[in-house]
Amino acid sequence: MSGVELQTTLANQGSTTPMIFISGESSVDQVITAMKQGAVEFMTKPFNLNELVSAVENGFKFEKNAQQNALKQRELEEKLQKLSPREHEVFYLLVKGYNNTEILNTLNISLPTTKQYKQEVMRKLKLNSLSELIALHP
Repeated sequence: MSGVELQTTLANQGSTTPMIFISGESSVDQVITAMKQGAVEFMTKPFNLNELVSAVENGFKFEKNAQQNALKQRELEEKLQKLSPREHEVFYLLVKGYNNTEILNTLNISLPTTKQYKQEVMRKLKLNSLSELIALHP
């Protein structure tokens, strides 16, 4: 099994481990496939130690960022579970940048009701501003 085939197999199993390829012989297609599948680096022999150390450091940074993003996503999902179905709708419209008028027209609700839902979304998610709300959602 080639390194790219191993990478594909691991990815299909859900692995997000950063990979660094080191090869003496590889095709351009292999390099492109590896990089498209998330390889941190594809190094060809000969290489110097500084390049390898840099690639490993980038791999650790990549993994740290991936873990932080997964944690943020889990936290967002936990917060969103506190919302009612209608509050979910309001949340997603707010994230899209809808104003009060657009929300009330989309959901066919009154302005006071729109404002109440917005207030509840902000309270339940413990947010102070719409910019915080928008930053919450990727």
